[in-house]
Amino acid sequence: MPPPRLLIVLLAVCLSACGFDPAEGAGSEQTCRECHRKLNPGLIRDLESSPHEAAGVTCETCHGDDHDRIFAVKGDVSPLVCAECHPKAWEEFSRSHHGRELPGTAREPIWREYSFTAGSCSTIAGCHAIQRPYPDGSIGRCGSCHPTHAFSNHEARNPRVCIGCHGGKDHPQYDAWLRSAHSLKATDGGEHIADCVECHGTHDVSDAVTHGLSPETPSPGKTSIPTLSVEEFRKKRNVMLGRCRKCHGTRFAREALKLADDLRRRWLLMRDEAKSILVALAKDGLIDPPHESRLPNPLCGSAARAGGPQLFDHFTTEAESIYFRMHFIDYAALWRAAYHTDPLRVSWEENEDFKGQLNRIRQIDRELRAAAAARKGAKK
Repeated sequence: MPPPRLLIVLLAVCLSACGFDPAEGAGSEQTCRECHRKLNPGLIRDLESSPHEAAGVTCETCHGDDHDRIFAVKGDVSPLVCAECHPKAWEEFSRSHHGRELPGTAREPIWREYSFTAGSCSTIAGCHAIQRPYPDGSIGRCGSCHPTHAFSNHEARNPRVCIGCHGGKDHPQYDAWLRSAHSLKATDGGEHIADCVECHGTHDVSDAVTHGLSPETPSPGKTSIPTLSVEEFRKKRNVMLGRCRKCHGTRFAREALKLADDLRRRWLLMRDEAKSILVALAKDGLIDPPHESRLPNPLCGSAARAGGPQLFDHFTTEAESIYFRMHFIDYAALWRAAYHTDPLRVSWEENEDFKGQLNRIRQIDRELRAAAAARKGAKK
């Protein structure tokens, strides 16, 4: 990669070749196009085929004419700029998980410092870039779903746009959808029977998602994830049922969603059992080496941990490693697959692995406690 100084020289040469003088500002709309037609021909082709072109939206409408500021933000546009013409879309988007900074996600500042450990997800890159904050106080990057500069609504609802963030070991929604009947070609000529937008809506993608446990099946004791209030649960569930009713009967849809609710609770109880075993082992001094003898964890120092903080550990025991996978990957994959009707994961692959991981933690617990008892007996 060329050194930064050389890149600046090359950029200056390109701008000069386009007839752009940084001292004079961005210039006219024609100057923008003349320059970028040479530097970014694909960008201009997309723009000229977009709805913005037909509506008379210019480069300066979205980017302004201050070239220094445009360079400073790398051409990114605040969603409040989009909101000037799309107020309803912005109002819905700002209510969603995409349009808010959520605590405990990769938006946390610690991810910037430990980006390598966290798999290169940082506060400005990766999946959570869609929750990017802007100096004007707005949050959310419209271009994450609307490919710039074409801004095609058709492409924005293409499931392949979602796969960039919702396809992987802990977020297998796209793969689960592919295995379901929803991904089949529609008989009315549509691309799919039901795409992501059909079930999740367009901009407020969280309005029908129950982020919490169903109150219809009480848990035997406290769980690490709270149970939703009856009012909140029914409000969100009725929104989803309304979308399901476009193709399914109400009873069928309600039973399918309840089955996913019950499966999620069952897997959570298994994960919580594994966590309680790990916490008890640490409390009883049976984790070796103990946390206080390891490199400090940036979130909790030398204290015992199970779950999120483990992401920043440089060393873990077998039991801790197994629980981390249960917590971050398999539990997350299983409940998401259940709601996206993926029988292969729910009934076989990840389900069997999940049960095996819990059994292994139980076995490790028995082995460590038996060894500790034997040592204690030998000292008498």
